[in-house]
Amino acid sequence: MMSGKKKAKSREDNSKERKIMQLVAAFIMCAIFIYGVFFAEKAGPMVLSFLFATFCWCLFSAARGSRFIRAALYLCMIMYLILLFELTLFNYYYRSEMTSIFYVPKEERISFIRQYVNLKPFYMIKLFWTGYQNGSVTFKTMLRNIFGNVAAFMPFGFFIGVLRPDTKNKRFLVILVLLVTLIETLQLIMMAGTFDIDDFLLNIPPAYVMFLIMKTRAGRSLADRLFYGGAAGKTKGGSQ
Repeated sequence: MMSGKKKAKSREDNSKERKIMQLVAAFIMCAIFIYGVFFAEKAGPMVLSFLFATFCWCLFSAARGSRFIRAALYLCMIMYLILLFELTLFNYYYRSEMTSIFYVPKEERISFIRQYVNLKPFYMIKLFWTGYQNGSVTFKTMLRNIFGNVAAFMPFGFFIGVLRPDTKNKRFLVILVLLVTLIETLQLIMMAGTFDIDDFLLNIPPAYVMFLIMKTRAGRSLADRLFYGGAAGKTKGGSQ
């Protein structure tokens, strides 16, 4: 009887701790979201802050294993994709105003294509790395262009691996290639970045590897512990 009372008290204490954590997470979520809305200069920080806040909510929610967790994770993925498009398509480093390659003079169009379209594998990677070594490119620029591209689509592989672990490898790879191609093409059309074959080489393999990792037994176990309180099969359930 004493053992049963102790277990009941332990469950009650755990429930109280989860509720406190839920309130703390809710406060963090609201504070960061308010900062992103009212104090961030661009949409990127706002979306990033809301993405982080929602992720905190997932980790500390008292409703682990419920549909809310899956809904929050889907929301995280949507906000991540919005952030990805905002950072890649509204980059004013290339042009100070939004336009299209079809609405500029022919000479400017040809000049842009020659300067910002690269179909030689590893050319831009080597260019940035060499520039960093000889001092013509800063470490921040090199880091953003090389390692930023490596990390850019890894969250996509993570989210699909967690939310849809039953997705076939070939299907995910096709979706990933189409997504990268869409962004690269829109960057060219909107004159908002480069159409670079190296981006495909840096974006696709890391995201695909992340997806494969999250589909493994260890990956699913990690997702169970993070989002579903260790409940077996929760990451798989709901995706069928």
